[in-house]
Amino acid sequence: MTRKSPKVKAVAVLAAVATKKVAETEEQKTESPFVQAKAGPLTAIWDRSSGFLRQIRLGDHEVIRGIYGTVRDAQWATVTPVVTVLREFIHGDSFEIEFEASCQSEKANLRYRWTGLISGDASGKIAFSFDGIAESSFLRNRIGLCLLHPILECAGKPCTIEHGDGTTTEGVFSKAIAPQPLFTEITTISHEAVFGATVKVQFEGGDFEMEDQRNWTDHSYKTYCPPVSRPIPVETTAGETCRQQIEIVVETGGRKILPVNATGRCIPFQ
Repeated sequence: MTRKSPKVKAVAVLAAVATKKVAETEEQKTESPFVQAKAGPLTAIWDRSSGFLRQIRLGDHEVIRGIYGTVRDAQWATVTPVVTVLREFIHGDSFEIEFEASCQSEKANLRYRWTGLISGDASGKIAFSFDGIAESSFLRNRIGLCLLHPILECAGKPCTIEHGDGTTTEGVFSKAIAPQPLFTEITTISHEAVFGATVKVQFEGGDFEMEDQRNWTDHSYKTYCPPVSRPIPVETTAGETCRQQIEIVVETGGRKILPVNATGRCIPFQ
């Protein structure tokens, strides 16, 4: 049997290491950016590529379409972020994710950086915080968090809105396309997502209102700030900060959520 020389062995080892690195690189390239996370009875999809938290569900009932941070320039162009994941802990029925989003537009002379922190716990609570700072001076139309309620699951359902002055409004998610904002000065909005299960959303750090996205062919109700009635664009100075948070709490009373039936209606609890 012919023995390989040390030089040949070394070359073979280096070739094997190089092949492994190439394989790992290719695996990283093809790895899905979508990761499922759980918060007690809630499930959600964490999108590493955009920083979105998508498809928040109670069982197979979608209760929130998505939460995300946005930076929009004076022409309403969305400045696509480059997302860097800083920390990602997803285990069992809880999770905690921290990431940094860098938004840059040479055309708008815009440089903005924000840190997102998303957490979910076993009680059925999800929180999404936005902590941003302007790295240049520029004109903006919107900066901060947005939340989407799904049309199919919400249209025609009653909801309760709490305002910053302590008052409460009883409303309804409009079935018809609403040309004007549905609700304004929102601090919390709650609705019965499934028979016996209530979803409450709390907003902090801005004056939030809700509009019907079907006006722009999107299938959701969007809550955002500032209100569209305010003058735009707004001048942003370097060093200016923005801190906002959205918190979602689901209360099921300990009842088990059953699947949606063939008609699309919620099956009652056992």
